[in-house]
Amino acid sequence: MATKYAAAILLSLQAVLLAWGAVRHSPTYDEVAHLPAGLSHWERGDYHLYRVNPPLVRMIASLPVWFLGADTDWSRLDSVIDSDTNKRIDFEVGAEFIAANGPRAFWLYTFARWACIPFATIGGWAVWRWSRKLYGNGSAILAVALWTFSPMVIGHGQLITPDVAAASMGTLAFYLFWQWLREPLWRHAYLVGAALGSAELTKTTWVIAIPLMLTLWLGFTGIHCQQRWRQASQLAFIFGLAWFVFVLGYSGDGLFKPLGEYQFQSQAFSETEPVDQDEEVHDVRSKNNRFAGTWMAGIPVPLPEQYVLGVDVQKANFESTTLSYLGGELRSQGWWYYSA
Repeated sequence: MATKYAAAILLSLQAVLLAWGAVRHSPTYDEVAHLPAGLSHWERGDYHLYRVNPPLVRMIASLPVWFLGADTDWSRLDSVIDSDTNKRIDFEVGAEFIAANGPRAFWLYTFARWACIPFATIGGWAVWRWSRKLYGNGSAILAVALWTFSPMVIGHGQLITPDVAAASMGTLAFYLFWQWLREPLWRHAYLVGAALGSAELTKTTWVIAIPLMLTLWLGFTGIHCQQRWRQASQLAFIFGLAWFVFVLGYSGDGLFKPLGEYQFQSQAFSETEPVDQDEEVHDVRSKNNRFAGTWMAGIPVPLPEQYVLGVDVQKANFESTTLSYLGGELRSQGWWYYSA
């Protein structure tokens, strides 16, 4: 019981630090675009803005702002949608949102930040719970203390960005998956599926979770083929429920759109050339689709349309000659493990 109280005190202290930081610090570059993007999801049911990452975090962040009311102008978004281009206008819309709301915008961003604090708490709870089951109470307190005072968690947990939310929901999903591996019960399978789907809605990079879980399951069951086949139906259910939760987060936007009907801009999915360094990365170079006219054109894509287009936009960014920075070094196309 004392361990629970200690963990609760630590996570409460972290929440206070995050809330205070959210008030003291002005919106970061990415946050300027995240908040109006989230509002567009609620007000319009449209997921075009900031589609390079799934919408869960910005929808949670923008919910209190939606209830409070804010001045919005979607004319720029309408013009881009009507022109059927992949041009990114996230930051232009963000700048217009701040201009429209004036000094009040800073408080709107603060309320949005506060709405995201529970993500850090969820991550801390998962860290504490998992550590406690693995190594006991002392290790659990140490682990949650490291999470509480981590500069990365403190720095990003007070923002309307998906990083801490992705870390938290991913940790929760894998903790529940570990629990299911040890006790493959249907009630555990439901929890894993819901948590995995939520993690996928935080950040695109969690696409790796599904093959990773499949690999861990195969390794855990080992040579016990009878046990493996007995669990296979539950694992299929986990992935199916995660897919349902993921699609629900997009309100089924553009689900099962044929592959040949997409308008891509990246070289990988079209026949475009790499973007020169002096040109804007988000400029539309071509509407080609390398799958159009092939046998793959009619394949219905079981993913939301804006998620697929977001992956395409990210790929176009990685193909460009825009410089990435890491550890004192600049490169034209980043590193295989890091691109920013």
